[in-house]
Amino acid sequence: MQLLHFFFQVKSMLHDGQELVIIGGAHSLHRHEKLAIAVSKATRGHSLQETKNDGRFHVHTKTYLDGAILKEVSADSYSLLLKSTAFNF
Repeated sequence: MQLLHFFFQVKSMLHDGQELVIIGGAHSLHRHEKLAIAVSKATRGHSLQETKNDGRFHVHTKTYLDGAILKEVSADSYSLLLKSTAFNF
């Protein structure tokens, strides 16, 4: 039930023309070289730098997985794992 709730929450954030792709299951990346490479290439980070009123400097970094890049990188892969676990909604 939690996955269904998660699906509808994420789907509500999509813009027109965007699609949601969920890769299901738990997979050890060290056992699937092509999947590990695809995830590594699709990992991105976003940093926000701010200076507080007292002069202190803070950097906040969030790491995320870019779905478009993951889809592009994995499209060239012949991995059966990706083909058998990708669901398009």
